[in-house]
Amino acid sequence: MSTRVAVVTDSVASIPVELMEKLKIHFIPYYIHRGTETLRDMV
Repeated sequence: MSTRVAVVTDSVASIPVELMEKLKIHFIPYYIHRGTETLRDMV
């Protein structure tokens, strides 16, 4: 039996995209709500 592990962070960690790709780090985007506007971090 093999165990699979993934490293996951949110976009607030500010890890450079190149490093995330190199180390296979997955991220969950942070959403910013301002009035009726919703912005997605790291777009």
